[in-house]
Amino acid sequence: MEDYRKHFDYTILRPSAVYGPRDVEDRVVSKFVLNALRGHTIEVRGASEILDFTYSMDAAQGIALASTKTCRHDIYNITRCQDDPVTLELAAEQVVELVGQGRIEVVDRDMDFPKRGRLSIERARTDLGYDPDFNFSEGLPMYVDWVRSNYDKLFRY
Repeated sequence: MEDYRKHFDYTILRPSAVYGPRDVEDRVVSKFVLNALRGHTIEVRGASEILDFTYSMDAAQGIALASTKTCRHDIYNITRCQDDPVTLELAAEQVVELVGQGRIEVVDRDMDFPKRGRLSIERARTDLGYDPDFNFSEGLPMYVDWVRSNYDKLFRY
């Protein structure tokens, strides 16, 4: 590894809990939104778990900034790092409110998954000029609108 570090520049980016347009896969926010839209129960594994939800445009901004900077052997958290942390239960409640339907069932946290919480973005802010624009309460409505607008195209089957 040390030899590799001497000969190659690299930058490691660590996005967290990314959500936004075109995210219809098996991720927390997309699961919550799709379950609510379908009238299914939203299962929250660990109500007080905090995730550092990051809107896709903010993640893209961080990636673009990192690709234009000369960084050697650096690691950056590309997250939102909100002042008001968002728990899984709060995220589910906001989804249900925005969608206008859905039920929430809180179950125990899955102990196989690590606790993560908020990640510091100070290094990305200082070195890259990274400054995320969207907190969860701003990004979530845009994402819900996008899923609603594209639902029939995405799920034809």
